[in-house]
Amino acid sequence: TLASSGPTFTAIILPGLLAGAVFLFSTVWLDNEVADRRTAISMSFPYFMDLAVMTMEAGADFRESVQSYIDDNPGEALAEELSITLNEMKMGRVFQEAMGRLSDRISADEVVSIIRTIMQGDRMGTPLGQVFRDQSDTLRFRRSQMAERAAEEMKVKLQGPAMLLMISVLVLILGPALLEMFSSDFL
Repeated sequence: TLASSGPTFTAIILPGLLAGAVFLFSTVWLDNEVADRRTAISMSFPYFMDLAVMTMEAGADFRESVQSYIDDNPGEALAEELSITLNEMKMGRVFQEAMGRLSDRISADEVVSIIRTIMQGDRMGTPLGQVFRDQSDTLRFRRSQMAERAAEEMKVKLQGPAMLLMISVLVLILGPALLEMFSSDFL
């Protein structure tokens, strides 16, 4: 019975454990990559919006604005996604369809909601420059609110360590004096 349990472990159980470990590691790695890409897109999207507003108000159309962003930011995640969208539009997809596919590819909630608002504005006939201006202002306002909220949360989080630091400084300063007072029979 011992001879039969050896090959079973090495032939079936060990490869199964290794496959499970590799699967778990690759899943965690892939989730981290997706989260990093989502964060990179969210961080660079406000710059894209501001650039699109400037170029559209200067007379460029959407495609020229996107191309300008792609040329200025090669290798960035958002530039890659916009490049795919621009190529789809060059191959004949209409603006609505290309933007819909972009929002499907990008999983950052804030970016997706802005893209859908831009699509709705285009559907309603609002000039894209105005839609981009409004969304850029909204995005800037949201970011400032998030920064203010983070600053307020940081104040609360720093109160505990600040109190501990003050107490430790008081102990360091007053500790030797108190020890001296107790050892010299001052009290």
